[in-house]
Amino acid sequence: MLGDVFRWTARLSVQLVVWVFVLSIKINGLTLFDHIHDVVVDNEVVEAADKKIEDLWEKVYHSVSIAIDDRSEKPIEAEN
Repeated sequence: MLGDVFRWTARLSVQLVVWVFVLSIKINGLTLFDHIHDVVVDNEVVEAADKKIEDLWEKVYHSVSIAIDDRSEKPIEAEN
């Protein structure tokens, strides 16, 4: 189990390092990240997805808060 977590963490770390190097490649004086930033980050699809995820998170948080509050108000019945 611990070995699997270590392998997953190591694999993720290597992938992140590779992406940092790939996105740092300079083309025409700008990094590859600067060239693709508008397409990847600043677009309507990402903004719409971000808004939907934020709305979903607020609904889930609100529902869980209500469920916890309801449960804490009910007395705990003793088991015989």
